[in-house]
Amino acid sequence: MAAAQQYKECGDGSKFVVMLTIELLKKAMPLIKKGIKPSDIIIAYEAIYKNVLEILSPIDIKIDFKDVGQLENLLMSPIGSKKYQHRQYIAPLVAEACSLAIPDNVEMFNPDDIRIVKILGSNIRESSVIKGMIFNREPDSFLKEGADLKVAIFSCPLDISRTETKGTVLFTNAQQLESFSKGEEANIERNIKGLSDAGIQLIITSGTIGEMTAHFINKYNIIAFRAQSKFDLKRLSTLFKAAIYTSLCVPMINDIGHCDSVEIREIGKDRCTIFTQEKSRISTILLRGATQFYLDDVERSILNGINTIKAFTKKQSVFVGAGSMECYLATKLEKMATTKVGVEQYAYRQFAFALKSIVEMLCNNAGLKGSVSVLKICSEYQKDENSTVGLNVDYSEEDIFCDAKKMNILDSALIKLNALRHVISTTVTILNVDMIIISKAPDNEMPAPMGAGGQKLVRDEED
Repeated sequence: MAAAQQYKECGDGSKFVVMLTIELLKKAMPLIKKGIKPSDIIIAYEAIYKNVLEILSPIDIKIDFKDVGQLENLLMSPIGSKKYQHRQYIAPLVAEACSLAIPDNVEMFNPDDIRIVKILGSNIRESSVIKGMIFNREPDSFLKEGADLKVAIFSCPLDISRTETKGTVLFTNAQQLESFSKGEEANIERNIKGLSDAGIQLIITSGTIGEMTAHFINKYNIIAFRAQSKFDLKRLSTLFKAAIYTSLCVPMINDIGHCDSVEIREIGKDRCTIFTQEKSRISTILLRGATQFYLDDVERSILNGINTIKAFTKKQSVFVGAGSMECYLATKLEKMATTKVGVEQYAYRQFAFALKSIVEMLCNNAGLKGSVSVLKICSEYQKDENSTVGLNVDYSEEDIFCDAKKMNILDSALIKLNALRHVISTTVTILNVDMIIISKAPDNEMPAPMGAGGQKLVRDEED
């Protein structure tokens, strides 16, 4: 639950919450076995958390959210943690999309303004950012392309109106049948002709498009497109700055949108419709890849990158990454442990060991000896507290460490601090559990006793 809440609030850092919580609970186990009460450990952990907030001092930075290069440097760390080998291709895409989507008031940035469309084929190098939206289907009209179009958006079906309940119409002669069908036909033509006279050249709806309606749409040379979800309809409304009407009618002048161009492009095996709008915050990242699993993995890394930028819009401060912050914090806590006595001293040391375990995991994943590498990084912080040394994943045999700050390996301070808050909260909650009650099956559902060889024992009933 804590990891889910962390992802909901920040969009990243959920694995850090899970791993550090597990390590803190593991380090608390030896203390409990020695007879130390969980309540004393809880008090110590809460005191450590307060000291951690005092020890950590985020580095304030000034971010120009329209500078694609600066955003790209900030995205290398969160995207590299998921797709390290392809971060140099993914980070520019996310940086460009974010620079287009972020308004002048950066706190109003909405990550939903960035769409991700995945199309099988080619490779990640062929991915691109489109100013507008792309759908992997064609319009429902004969006319499929155009430029400088007026747009009307409807959330209702474009078809003959039907009553909510079933009814019966009795025709006594052919003339009545012909008049009835002509009335429906004239009504639909009047509506479509009214849209055409108002200059509407593009109709978007989330409902079905009837055959008769499609006939008159083609007659008056209008492009009709059906959005398959209400979320896409809302995005298109924002993209074209058009109001959504719930019934088929001619929109007011202020409710009519504008589209720069509509074009059909064949991408892979799909024929896609591209709505281009130069002056809009909504953009689409078009992903290409060989397998669906790979595309899903890249999509997760992109979402983490977008949420990291969202965190920077709220707080423009960072911590040095590459295990630097964890080792620095562990060194400070070990030093503070020497000034404590009793349970607090044990708790401070165990908290420091838990932080080192996170860096050890990073080292092991990079193919290094975890314990040796962590000791070397911590020794650098013992010599100089202002050091920013970290683990170099692109290491050679003689260069396994780097200056993480100079290499722009930075983590969002907001995400890290929020994750630490969830870690302490979850750890304290679990340590507060006095008893775990497991429901027991009823006696009549108890399994039969097992004998030698795994055979069930059956009692012989006496006559």
